Amino acid sequence: MDNETLQKKFDRLLELSRRVRGYRKEYEKYHASVDWEKTRYWERKLDAFIKTELKVRDSKQKELF
Repeated sequence: MDNETLQKKFDRLLELSRRVRGYRKEYEKYHASVDWEKTRYWERKLDAFIKTELKVRDSKQKELF
């Protein structure tokens, strides 16, 4: 994996995490259901990203053996 691809993945991870944290803080501040729904939406996006990256990593490791 080249540095550019790795940087893009890292940036995506940071962006998803930033959004989750931002909406979580808003929810804690106001307890608005809209903020909770947005938090859950971005958490699902983050979880999907992590799951995809783990699958890619695991499939590449299996190829070595």
